[in-house]
Amino acid sequence: MRTLFLISLVVSMLATLSARAVYIPGWERPVKQALLTEFDAMGHEVGIGLEKVLIMNKRDNFPRPTSFTFQEEKQVYCITYPCPRIKQTSTFMVANVISDRCGSTLYIAYETGFLSLKRRTLEVADHTTRICDDYRGYIWDVSLVGAGAKRQFGGNPGDVISIQ
Repeated sequence: MRTLFLISLVVSMLATLSARAVYIPGWERPVKQALLTEFDAMGHEVGIGLEKVLIMNKRDNFPRPTSFTFQEEKQVYCITYPCPRIKQTSTFMVANVISDRCGSTLYIAYETGFLSLKRRTLEVADHTTRICDDYRGYIWDVSLVGAGAKRQFGGNPGDVISIQ
């Protein structure tokens, strides 16, 4: 009886390890990631050379994305050369998901964080499943609204390889 128990224990451990699956309830997995291009109100590209990345995260057992992570390089003005760049990371929790008649999905997310006194809003229009014939320059159209200013971005997402 004891031998049977040990054999079943070893078989179950091997099956678990061979599945190569990791399940952590509440972990936000990165699903998609896009390098963003920033535009001004006239549609001209701004912030050239400064990297902006938007990452779509999804919590285990949730059907839709649950948060976005926005990483942005900022130029620091200094006396010495070369001036260092500072990376700022912000997390936005998805509060509302809206689908339009063309198949695009609009995610509305709000910034989280302890020191987030000025609450910014991130709106991501995902045109991945769009069926209308009109042309969209990017798969993700992103708006970042906060402190009386609205910034526009565009980017084409790619899959993020992570442990599954």
